[in-house]
Amino acid sequence: MSESRTPDTPDMPDWEQRFRAPRVSLPDWAEDAPDRALFVSNATGTYELYAWDRATGERRQVTDRPNGTTDGVLSPDGAWIWWFDDKDGDEFGIWRRQPFTGGPDEPAVPGLAPSYPAGLALSRDGRTAVVGRSTDDDGTTIHLAREGAETVEIYRHRESAGVGDLSHDGSLIAIEHTEHGDAMHAALEDVAAVRDWAVSSGLADPARLILTGASWGGYLTLLGIGTQPDAWALGIAVVPVADYVTAYHDEMESLKAMDRTLLGGTPEEVPDRFAASSPLTYVDQVKAPVYISAGVNDPRCPIRQIDNYVKRLEARGATHEVYRYDAGHGSLVVDERIKQVSLELDFASRHLPS
Repeated sequence: MSESRTPDTPDMPDWEQRFRAPRVSLPDWAEDAPDRALFVSNATGTYELYAWDRATGERRQVTDRPNGTTDGVLSPDGAWIWWFDDKDGDEFGIWRRQPFTGGPDEPAVPGLAPSYPAGLALSRDGRTAVVGRSTDDDGTTIHLAREGAETVEIYRHRESAGVGDLSHDGSLIAIEHTEHGDAMHAALEDVAAVRDWAVSSGLADPARLILTGASWGGYLTLLGIGTQPDAWALGIAVVPVADYVTAYHDEMESLKAMDRTLLGGTPEEVPDRFAASSPLTYVDQVKAPVYISAGVNDPRCPIRQIDNYVKRLEARGATHEVYRYDAGHGSLVVDERIKQVSLELDFASRHLPS
């Protein structure tokens, strides 16, 4: 593992040097083998999993994929590293495992078809795993896998659910799930209150305020510039929900279940709630220039619903720019992250009133 990738370039902006500086996550230790640890680092320029043997001091890179890997778990005995293998950030795939000391990867639970992950718990006996899966057809299913035995489905739920954890002795499994009925928070009221405070306190110039965010924050950005069109000079939305109905139909199953929980049903069952919550409903009221970045393989905020929103902006001749990149809900590649921030800063510098 390299010690530093930060280039010695005096004219490089501070923010870019921070992005390029090597980062290391806090390690996770094997429960019964505390000298064995797993962590994430961007030392190569892409976030990947690393094994650390504290007894010998050895550190080695476990995964090496073009779009990076961050989802990994150590078995309690420290013998195996489990990691989730998807394609280009689409979050749809299978768990694989690799010996802690190195060696070839293998399917961790042979026979389980690819899915979105819905939790994982590994037993201290070294041979038992509880694996959560989520698919459009089946909702959430949870499976008990033991070496030398057939994998058994032990739980099925149409709504959002997942594996919580195993008890210390492996005799109890905690399962989490949701039901309809929760209310959506009035987040935009909080955004407006913060804006009012920033202006009234003299902290911010009301003519130069940018509303920006990523994921749910990107959703609130598009919703905000549509429902509060005179409040914002620019909108910069990163991997946002833009068309709630299309997003619902295209997103991963666990998020479909979450949206049914938030809104009380499907778009067909509660169309007025989806319309009221969708930035697309208010796109014709947008006055501020809009910048959107989106991953073409994003299963959380899929690309088609963003394209629908952009087409409406185009039809009005509204000022906007869109950047699409070949990954999912964000990028694990440092150069790509720097490119995205550079594009956002450039958009702001060109369109923010002087």
